[in-house]
Amino acid sequence: MPPVAGLRCGSGDLFGVLISHPHKDHVGLVEYAHPSIPIGIGSAARQILDRAAGWLDRPRLEGRPLVHWQSGVVTQFGPFRVTPYLVDHSAYDAYALLIEADGARLFYSGDFRGHGRKRALFDRFVAEPPRKIDVLLMEGTVIGRDGASDSFPNEASLEEAFVERMQRAEGLSLAWT
Repeated sequence: MPPVAGLRCGSGDLFGVLISHPHKDHVGLVEYAHPSIPIGIGSAARQILDRAAGWLDRPRLEGRPLVHWQSGVVTQFGPFRVTPYLVDHSAYDAYALLIEADGARLFYSGDFRGHGRKRALFDRFVAEPPRKIDVLLMEGTVIGRDGASDSFPNEASLEEAFVERMQRAEGLSLAWT
């Protein structure tokens, strides 16, 4: 794990740990966060983690300062304003996060899908996305599983393809990894 200032010691350099949903690849390292660091998570997601902790090697969150997400309700973490948005995903109680500070807006999609029981959330999000986003961080769990990755035998050829395509592009360029 890379060194993150304040993560293990709780020195105040880190204002919070934000959890989008209770899958292990999104919560597995939370146990390394100092117990004084606030954790943002959905209320149901927290319950899922706590109940599964004993038999699924999941981190326990009890005794930690918790902020429970409510879709559309802004929460403050130091200078950061975080607005969670409930999304459709295989993990119950999953959120996308809009993070704002110093006039900049970062939107993190979290893991999402548009075909599950809550697909109306996806449709609404497409129709009414957050506006004026400066940075978009988007998950792509199953993008490209059709064998497209075979087109690039090594990282250098992938880099060359990126450079070539982005030099040709006009305006915004998006990439999935």
